[in-house]
Amino acid sequence: MRHIIACDQGFITDEKVYFLSVCTKALYELKVKEKKLKYLSTVPDKRDGFRLYTQCIKFGNNIFCFPDTGEYIWKYDLANNSWKCIELYILGNLRAETRFMYVDGTKAYLFSLGLMAIICFDLNDEKVVDCAYTNIDSERKRDNVVYDKGRIFVLPDNTPVFFEINASGIIIEKYEASFMPGGIRTISVFGDELWISGKQKRVYRIKKEEIVEVSLDCYYGLYKSNNDSVQLPLFFSSRVLNNDLWMIPYTESDICCINQSGKIEMISPSFAGKPCSNLMNELGSMYTYIGEFDNKWMLLYCTQIDSLVIVDAVNKTVQRVRIKIDNLHNRLFDSEMIIWEEDSVFSFEDFLETI
Repeated sequence: MRHIIACDQGFITDEKVYFLSVCTKALYELKVKEKKLKYLSTVPDKRDGFRLYTQCIKFGNNIFCFPDTGEYIWKYDLANNSWKCIELYILGNLRAETRFMYVDGTKAYLFSLGLMAIICFDLNDEKVVDCAYTNIDSERKRDNVVYDKGRIFVLPDNTPVFFEINASGIIIEKYEASFMPGGIRTISVFGDELWISGKQKRVYRIKKEEIVEVSLDCYYGLYKSNNDSVQLPLFFSSRVLNNDLWMIPYTESDICCINQSGKIEMISPSFAGKPCSNLMNELGSMYTYIGEFDNKWMLLYCTQIDSLVIVDAVNKTVQRVRIKIDNLHNRLFDSEMIIWEEDSVFSFEDFLETI
């Protein structure tokens, strides 16, 4: 597998998706209707490695790229194909691990899992104007943050506790979930309920003081065992589309769709492939979430086939996106690529010399 376009969440605007390769620091533009992928440029950070820059925001004619293991914020000017480095002094020796949440006017709000803080970045002034630290202490590897319907949830890994915070980083509510000792990985606001999942073969619906268990014992063959708990989370992410809850699996290919009455449907992708149990050694999960459109479609990256896939929430299908790529990427896709890990060091420029 080459994983040239492996990516995290993208930024969607004007029927275009902008995203960064977690392997090569390359910045892309995908025209959704035309299914045309364009390579724009590569973040000119002198460091090379995996997951340096993973989040981006388009504002006017600029695209701001935010770090995971990187140290700076980089601005790419679409008009003149130039880069500007913006210092990020708040990190110290900590990993940024930024996750994009939302844009409000000229302010972009991201959560830093490394700092356990909400970063407010002014897109006009091109600087961090606030860093709101939470009182949440965590040094776990797979912590997660979810922004859903205006609410912010912090999900520390491997502990039965999760938090809802406001934009100032203040804890609004602390949830105790002793029934999920392995911790919570996904959460969605579905109607007037919270739906959560973790390292067990079930999903929980939380409504005020009421907790309803939804068993998944009949699904996901990889998890059929005498031991109810599993080493990895069952799901990577969950999203509400077309009045259904779509749960994206961690290591399986079939996607779980649940309606508000609790009816479960398993949606198999149109492309061939078998479940991979070793994906955590490669890029982390079977799928990564890129974005969604019109409450009907969801764009994912699939590590199994090294391709973008589209979830049609109306017709309930999962299909590979057959994209048109430029000459550079025709050559890239025909070349061999190492499997990336967080300690790998391999530059995009070095890779180009191999093709």
